[in-house]
Amino acid sequence: MMRRFQQRELFLISVVDFVVSTAVTFVLIATGLGVLSLAIGRVAAQVVSSTLQFFAARVRPRFGIDRDSWRGVLAFSLPIAGANLFNWILFNVDNIIIARIAGATALGFYVLGFNIANWPMSALSQMVRSIALPYVSRVRDGAGVLPMLTAFIWSLALPAGVTLAALASPLIHVIYGAKWAPSVHVLAALGIYGSLRVVFELFAGYLYARGISRPVMYLQLLTLVALTGSMIAITPRYGIVGAAWVHVAASLVFVLPGYLVIIRRSGVRLTDLLGTCLRPTLATIPACAAALIASRCIPSPLVALLVGGAGAVVVYLVVMGGWLLARLRTIRTPATI
Repeated sequence: MMRRFQQRELFLISVVDFVVSTAVTFVLIATGLGVLSLAIGRVAAQVVSSTLQFFAARVRPRFGIDRDSWRGVLAFSLPIAGANLFNWILFNVDNIIIARIAGATALGFYVLGFNIANWPMSALSQMVRSIALPYVSRVRDGAGVLPMLTAFIWSLALPAGVTLAALASPLIHVIYGAKWAPSVHVLAALGIYGSLRVVFELFAGYLYARGISRPVMYLQLLTLVALTGSMIAITPRYGIVGAAWVHVAASLVFVLPGYLVIIRRSGVRLTDLLGTCLRPTLATIPACAAALIASRCIPSPLVALLVGGAGAVVVYLVVMGGWLLARLRTIRTPATI
């Protein structure tokens, strides 16, 4: 269904999934079943949504093992499963280290800043996952379209992450209150990290579409080892802010170069890739400056947040509006499929 871009059907199935899960859970809670209601509601919704997916995809399930294809399927999918596992550990190992070294209170401040920094990832990652793999697998020249896709995704993710970092202080004060102020420096450090994660999601989708999964797993494992060791060494001395910068450093030193090496071997010209991302990167500078000036010069956190956010958006669209529309039209052009 993803390959056929049946997004409407997938959306409707998601709605049905939500309705069934919520209804079953609340009914069972009303009967006094307790926390088990959550599990039963989730299973019931999964059964319904899986059945609807078979109908929408026009596939009749047949149980058994295809001995002619299972080796190839496992050879491709097991590294993806391993990469996802390492990514999940990578996403959570910092919490374990900070809790052990800095304590539960420091962990709370860190997690708040970390979660806000990943708002661009949360907003864009589902779109990237749904579109990147089927799009790349259907175009005639997957390696040729990756620079264009990367530039478009980067032009959305980078200003979002950097603006969040620039407005870290007023944003946290307005939404969460002054008592969460220690999270400000964590968010300021992790702004670029949240943007990079969106691009990494695109790179992974591209590589999976090209049948390249094992190098992604190795890259995740290498990054996990480096991040864990660095965080254990840095956190006792520099606290949660140092831990945040370790994430940024790991992304820039290991993950980004690693992905670039892998996609270069797949036929992508790095000069084209980096060149197309130059304009969004430069355009983010004045937008970030507008947000930063508002954050530093306006004493009211609410006014600073509104003025800084609106100013950053306006400045960025003045510079990049035409470019964004042109790239969007190119991506949607049927001739490229």
